[in-house]
Amino acid sequence: MHARICCIISHKLIVGKSKIITGSKKLSDIFDTTTKHFNKPKDAANWIIVELLAIAKGNNKGDDDIVIDCIKFAKLMELVDNKTINRTVGKKILSLVLEDGIDPVSYIEENKLTMVSDQDVISAAVQSVIAEYGAERTKFVTAIHLRRSDYDGRFSQTNKNWAATLNIAHLEEFKFIHMKTHSSVLDGFTDRLRQITESQQKPKVGGYGVKKSVLFSDNHGIALGESKSIVAPFVTWQFKTDPENGERNYFAEKYFAYKDSAIADYKRRVDEYKAENKVQEIKAIPAKKENTP
Repeated sequence: MHARICCIISHKLIVGKSKIITGSKKLSDIFDTTTKHFNKPKDAANWIIVELLAIAKGNNKGDDDIVIDCIKFAKLMELVDNKTINRTVGKKILSLVLEDGIDPVSYIEENKLTMVSDQDVISAAVQSVIAEYGAERTKFVTAIHLRRSDYDGRFSQTNKNWAATLNIAHLEEFKFIHMKTHSSVLDGFTDRLRQITESQQKPKVGGYGVKKSVLFSDNHGIALGESKSIVAPFVTWQFKTDPENGERNYFAEKYFAYKDSAIADYKRRVDEYKAENKVQEIKAIPAKKENTP
């Protein structure tokens, strides 16, 4: 035990974690064995204390009841550390290692759980999809899939938050949309999609034609758009017009599957904007250029 304590101190683990590990012979043995195969003691301690104990507790097991293949456990930590898989996936696999003794490497390969890390490959895939379907349609379909997969821990919270920012009205109307790929792959795809589309910020209204619009006395307005080539064929926006050149900057978009829903939202937004901002409708000047941020 003295040697074990000296080992933990030499690894500069904080006192609380040291006490948890040294306070249990079973945890100490697990720590000793895993760090022989995964030489990152701080990470190993975190996995043992935060993840392993949580799983054991959920199964109504105490420290002394834990039986795990430490070599497989070490390999799993290594796979997370080198970003072959993300930590969320790692935690789920740890449960299987503990309960069923699965081999993490084989399981990951069989279930295609590896993270796509080659940014050139990901970028090429994103650019190819955008070239075929357009940026707005790609964002829209991806966001719907993520919104309907909020339970899936293989998607990063950043990507889930991004999907939530796209104002998709009546999400249930798009239940037919599903991206047939693995979640870990799609998460990497979404990362790059966000980066590419945010950097491009192309000066167009995402392939939609403006069918009608209302301009108010404060140079803001509401517009209704339609496209025959995009999954969500109808959209409403708010826009701001430059009084000097008539250029419109469109934002606060809402997408719809059905025309009636879009028209109803267009009318509602017009009425609400007038009431909230005490403005009057004026004759809309033609938009010389249509922009989205």
